[in-house]
Parts: sequence; C-alpha cells; structure tokens
Amino acid sequence: QLEVLKKASLFINHGGLNSIYEAIWFKVPQICIPSQVEQLTASKILEKKHCGICIGKFNATKLEKAITLLLDKEGKFSKKVELSLDKLSNSIKNSPDIGEILLRITDYLEKT
Repeated sequence: QLEVLKKASLFINHGGLNSIYEAIWFKVPQICIPSQVEQLTASKILEKKHCGICIGKFNATKLEKAITLLLDKEGKFSKKVELSLDKLSNSIKNSPDIGEILLRITDYLEKT
C-alpha cells in the first residue's frame, strides 16, 4: 500500500486510521467508504479538514461526484485539498515517533 501511495493521485479506502494516516503522510486525497462507526467518524473528520470525502452509502454517482470534487481534469487535486494535506502532512513528518504523530494529528484535528 505504501508503494502505491507514493505514486497515487487519489486513494479510495474504508476510512481506517492507518489508511488515513498513510495517505496523509504521502499527501494523497482520499475517498472513504466506511463500514464501521469508527471509520465513519474518522472519515468525517478527514472530510472536515478538506483532505478527502466520506461516502456513507456507496453508489457510482456519489463516487463520480467525489472524484470530480477532489481532482481536476488532469488528475491533480484542488488547491484547497493540497494546502490542507500539506499542513497535516508536515505536522506528521515533524514528529519523532508514531505515538507523537498520533498525538499531533489528534491535537490538530480537535482544533477545529
């Protein structure tokens, strides 16, 4: 997954914290399709931070709309998404260990 994220323009996942954090690390916007309550919560926070979109009940129309909201016709993400990912990713990368990373992300997400 990490090798794919290094080259990805978009990451569609279930909204698990590891997937979310890894995509943020590589500055990749996400479309989350959660199947559990904690995934829904994490996905909604991600959406609130403009780093991705949460699709509660999946269908092709919602997926197509989410992709067009995150990416332009050339496959690059919007400036707002780019700035949000940069800010959050930089916060992660300046942390010395995974425990500190999780604390910084949680702190950042709560300051909304």
